Amino acid sequence: SDDGRVFVVFPPYYSPFGAHQQILPRKKFLFVPYNKLPFIQLLPRPIFRSITAGNDAASREVARLSDIRLTLRKFEKCVDEAGLRIEHSRLYLSRPSFALRYGLPVIDASILGKIPFVDELLVTAGYYLLTKQ
Repeated sequence: SDDGRVFVVFPPYYSPFGAHQQILPRKKFLFVPYNKLPFIQLLPRPIFRSITAGNDAASREVARLSDIRLTLRKFEKCVDEAGLRIEHSRLYLSRPSFALRYGLPVIDASILGKIPFVDELLVTAGYYLLTKQ
C-alpha cells in the first residue's frame, strides 16, 4: 500500500558468512568443516563453487547468493531504482540474532559501518526499513 513499509535484513555478501555457507552440509575442507569457515566466498570463484557444489537445496541457495553478491551499496542502489526510500537503517558487527542463537553481545557498526569497503567485510547484517518515495 502507499503507506506500507518493508523490513529487510541481510548480510552483505563479503561479510564473514555473507554466502550463507553455514547452511551447507558439514563437509571438510583442509580438515575444517567449510560451513564454519568465514570469508570462504572470497576464494577464487571456481574454488569456492567447487567446494560448495551440490544438488541439495542449501548448495543451490549458496550458488544463487554467489551469483547475486548483494552488497550494502548494491542493495541501496536497488532500493532507489525501485522507487523506494530508506526510512531507517542500522548496521551491525554482531547482529541481534547472534545474541539469541549464540549468546553474543549485539554490537552496532557505528563508525566502521560508515567506511566504504570496510563495512562490506565487517558488517554481519544490514537492517533496513523501506517506504515508497
